[in-house]
Amino acid sequence: MPTYLSPGVYMEEVSSGSKPIEGVGTAVAAFVGFAEKGPANQPTLVTNWTQFTQSFGDFIDGSYLAHAVYGYFLNGGGAAYIVRIGSDDDDGDAKAPTAQGELPAGSEGKPGLVVKALEAGPAGDSISVETADASEPGENNEQFKLIVKRGDKVEETFDNVSLRKGNNNVASRVKAESKLISVEEVRGGGTMELHKGAHVNLYGGTGLPDSVSVSPADYVGDSADRTGFVTGMTNTTKTIGGAIASSIFAIALASTGSIADAEAGHAPLSGYITVWAVCSLTALIAAASLFVVPKGAFAD
Repeated sequence: MPTYLSPGVYMEEVSSGSKPIEGVGTAVAAFVGFAEKGPANQPTLVTNWTQFTQSFGDFIDGSYLAHAVYGYFLNGGGAAYIVRIGSDDDDGDAKAPTAQGELPAGSEGKPGLVVKALEAGPAGDSISVETADASEPGENNEQFKLIVKRGDKVEETFDNVSLRKGNNNVASRVKAESKLISVEEVRGGGTMELHKGAHVNLYGGTGLPDSVSVSPADYVGDSADRTGFVTGMTNTTKTIGGAIASSIFAIALASTGSIADAEAGHAPLSGYITVWAVCSLTALIAAASLFVVPKGAFAD
């Protein structure tokens, strides 16, 4: 815009037509698969093979993600989004198991507390937890003492705790003070009395690491959440269908009109009737196909 600083006659050219549509790059690929390392379950932009290896590692057995990305850049690819699946851990390692145990409660001996070691792996197997009488039993003798041992040595003691809500709730006390364990109350356990003298050794920390499992749902995804192959197939189908329909409609309208002749530049009613007929026929075919496709195809 010119700046008018003094009185006078000024001429300004203003474009009366619409601005041309700018071109947008479409050569951006997306790759989904297993990788050696890197952020999981989120798209990451990479622009060359070196950047890919720094973020996701090199070639690994049983996975072809690296091979596909390498071929993409080798053949002139410029930018790609990588989605690594298979693990939620940033370092790519399988999560080590955590030792845990249960303390009984109630007359039937059902689990009242689930105790887990804070440190994953074999270190948690050396921890044991037991209950004893509290120094202040409280009303209805509901309070108890929770003793945490590593081997034969007492490491932590939580006296005058209970399963009921309040300042002496065992889960709250342990969460705030313990450096060895965490405690979770089993649903409904707060109405029961924990067994005094119960003892449990935590176990499960020396097992093999939990294998990474990928269910079919991880691949299929959810169209509402725009995840997985469902979204890709849906968008691809819409794009192809729209392109085919646009081509058919353009041919139908252009064949009945003339762009060169200003007076006959518009398509007559017969051209639009052709378009409407094609749309109606396609809708009928789609509706009829729903009765042919087995119902099991729509089941989860």
